[in-house]
Amino acid sequence: MEKKSEVVGFLTGLVEKEYVRGDYKELVKLSLVYLGGPKVKLVRPGALHSARWMAKILYSIKMVLMSDKIKEELPKNVVFTADQLHKLKIFANFCVLVYVQWWMTAPVASDAPQNDLKLMENIYKFGDIDETTAKVGTKALLKHLWYVTQELVPLAS
Repeated sequence: MEKKSEVVGFLTGLVEKEYVRGDYKELVKLSLVYLGGPKVKLVRPGALHSARWMAKILYSIKMVLMSDKIKEELPKNVVFTADQLHKLKIFANFCVLVYVQWWMTAPVASDAPQNDLKLMENIYKFGDIDETTAKVGTKALLKHLWYVTQELVPLAS
């Protein structure tokens, strides 16, 4: 899959980068593991901070990675049902293949128009994997593109 190799290449370049917060590095490493990269030691959950979405992404990826072990060692439906696991996998796929790359490049404000248009393109392409998630993601992102005006088009190229 072309998108997978693109994301792996992008994330591989970020592994050795220094981060102010450890959850960013953990997100990069977990995303690589999720895409078939080298195994890493899973760390205990840290403090909950204002970026609660980050914790949701980290925990979701970990649950999908550990799903076989969870199903094997715990009673059925204690942690998640089969339907919930399916939805977790879709969410983890979306995060790793679409959202993480956008998030890791978001801090550069001058790149926002180009990054957001690239995000829109990636959400649209995610429709090949899960059409419903792509439609919901597109609808949500369109609410946040009010600033993309004719004057900003040169910044998006």
